[in-house]
Amino acid sequence: MPSSWAMLLLHTGIFFSNLLLGSAAFGSYQENNNGTVPLTVSLPSGSSSGLLWQDLSVMTPSSQCLLRSSSGFVENGHICGILGPSGAGKTTFLSTIAGRPEASLHVNGQVLHYQLDNGHSNNNNNDNNYNYKCAPVQSGGVAWLQQHDAFFERLTVKETLDLAVFLELPHLSWTQRDQVARSCLDSLGLSPLQDRPVGSPKASRVLDGATLSGGEMRRLSVAVELVTMPHLFIADEPTSGIDSKMSENVMAAIASLARERQIPCFCTLHQPRSSIWHMLDAVILMAPGGRICYAGPREDVLGYLSSVGYDCPSLTNPAEFVVDLVSVDPENVEQAAKDSKRIEELAATFARYTKEQQSTNGGTTCTIVSDDSLPVSKAQQQTSSVVEIDDTKQRHPFRAVRRFGALFRRSWRQNIRSTFLNAFRLLISTGTALMLSQIFPSIAKGEPPQPKSVVDRVALLSFGVINMMMTAVMKTLDVFAKEKPIVQREKNRNLYSSLEYLLSKSVAEIPLDVTFAVVFTATLKATTGLAISWSNLTATFSLMTVAGASLGLLIGSFTSSQEAAVSTGIPIVIIMMIVGIINPSGVDPTIEKPLLIQSIKTFSPIATAIEALALAEFSGMEFEQQKSFLGWRKIRDVSRVGGVALVKNGDEVLDALGLRDADYPGVMRHMTALSLLNFGLCWLFLGFSDTAWFGRLKQLYKATFSGRGARGVTTSTKDECAPDPIETVNRHTMTVTQQIKPKRVAVNARV
Repeated sequence: MPSSWAMLLLHTGIFFSNLLLGSAAFGSYQENNNGTVPLTVSLPSGSSSGLLWQDLSVMTPSSQCLLRSSSGFVENGHICGILGPSGAGKTTFLSTIAGRPEASLHVNGQVLHYQLDNGHSNNNNNDNNYNYKCAPVQSGGVAWLQQHDAFFERLTVKETLDLAVFLELPHLSWTQRDQVARSCLDSLGLSPLQDRPVGSPKASRVLDGATLSGGEMRRLSVAVELVTMPHLFIADEPTSGIDSKMSENVMAAIASLARERQIPCFCTLHQPRSSIWHMLDAVILMAPGGRICYAGPREDVLGYLSSVGYDCPSLTNPAEFVVDLVSVDPENVEQAAKDSKRIEELAATFARYTKEQQSTNGGTTCTIVSDDSLPVSKAQQQTSSVVEIDDTKQRHPFRAVRRFGALFRRSWRQNIRSTFLNAFRLLISTGTALMLSQIFPSIAKGEPPQPKSVVDRVALLSFGVINMMMTAVMKTLDVFAKEKPIVQREKNRNLYSSLEYLLSKSVAEIPLDVTFAVVFTATLKATTGLAISWSNLTATFSLMTVAGASLGLLIGSFTSSQEAAVSTGIPIVIIMMIVGIINPSGVDPTIEKPLLIQSIKTFSPIATAIEALALAEFSGMEFEQQKSFLGWRKIRDVSRVGGVALVKNGDEVLDALGLRDADYPGVMRHMTALSLLNFGLCWLFLGFSDTAWFGRLKQLYKATFSGRGARGVTTSTKDECAPDPIETVNRHTMTVTQQIKPKRVAVNARV
């Protein structure tokens, strides 16, 4: 066992060395922009502030282009609708401009907030005299309305919003936070529902009572994102799952947010109704393959498409027309070929037109600075209803204690209000103990220990451990998989750390887990003749359930979904069960176990718990000596399994089972260390697995062992994600060296 721990420390040291090397060798596309450096971009005259992306493209490790290179900007206070069929790269575009691309993707280009320098004036009415300051997008200042709503099901609407306000605005008083929460509830029509549990889309009204509908959950998601002052608002299909009228109300609230707080807003939409279409200030039309077929003012899109030969029929919703224009019919091969050709022509035409406009307008100087140095626009200064984010909330230790208390209350309410689940676990704990007492009658209550009961005692304790371990792991996997999207969303906003979440969740989970362990051991002790004391029996099962919960957290931390967590967790638990069960035929000390089996057993809480229970059960046990005529009864009462046959006392049983040198306190300490190790690894995965450099380190590892070269941020296949027209473009001056004269279109090609 010590050698296994030495191997663990060695591998851990190697892992962290690689981790540090990875962080030094790789960086995200935004980290290269730190410092004060000049950049030449294309911005129009009169644009005071907004969001800028330049030469932005995204590729997979297999060189598949998800987003072709494009540039553009959206002014503060404007709402930009991103339209296109499924698979066009809309969500990829959103996650990239928000600074949250998947760690395995290769991102080229820059995404910046730009602000007109207040100290510079344009006296000559020359666009090039405008001087801007730019700052990289920080994911903590991005409000992201996810495509799928995720909440703690047992919390009420008001409790959910109160916690969101507390985490976002901890510097406000309780009265001020309550005013913010009630204002959000009133603005989205949630006040009558404030005391109703949130629930989930799969909730049963019979078991869970009345919960929120899909549309009400969508409104709550918007309310959670509106409690503070983000620098960028992103909504991934905000109208999905709700009726047309409520969709209009949600989009109206988002548009009001963008204008009132003077921030850019991006929304992906699937064929919005006409009223929603007219709320948009700008439109980005995306086609399969990450192609941009139009990016510009909403009121000019129909004129542009008409000028290139595609007229919108009268009495037709423009949103439906433009989406159909860039969609491919997968059921008709001939039509699909025509659709693909049309999309390629649209993307190529718009790419040529955009480059011509950039060449005509020239470049504007933009100095990249830190986010703190970015000027604040007058519109933002004059917005009276805006509550600023306190960027120093992570630096106050007392606020960390208050955050821990708030997170603990959330987890505790979620656990204690799961009435059906808790009642079911209580029934299972009691029923399993009663069933085990009936299956093994040789350990009946009041019967003295006999040699023939040795195997039954080992089997009973082993089955009890397996039952409680499976319950603890699977329950944790199910719950944690549901909570993980919420935690990741809140962590991306820098609301709390992974350590705070894990500590609060563990403290909230342990009392219930221990309670069910106590019920199980009390029932088992009352109905069987186990020699182990109730205190040791309870302590072992309680610590084992904690170890099982920590294992479930670890598995859930590196899996991407609930299905993946369960499909990964079941084989892991089965393997640990196989190597952890004690073989009643005995252990030959002269035969050394394979290193792999011994290593798995070292990290198996099932093996550790069974060993601890066996030590506490058999240490010092004396068997009842019974004799009859010619010794027949003595022979009948001996154990029928080889390794423990003819044993005279419990110490000989432990010797036969290979536990001669083990002791109960030492094994319990080992199980405690396993729990702490699982919690530590879970914290590591939660804290660093979503960072770009960690993902690229894993990518380097896979590429090394698969014989492929590692790929960095800058690749040699830039043409694969280049715009459709093959042109030579200087990325710094945006000057087209191969001038292509497209058909003139009277459209201002800015978003």
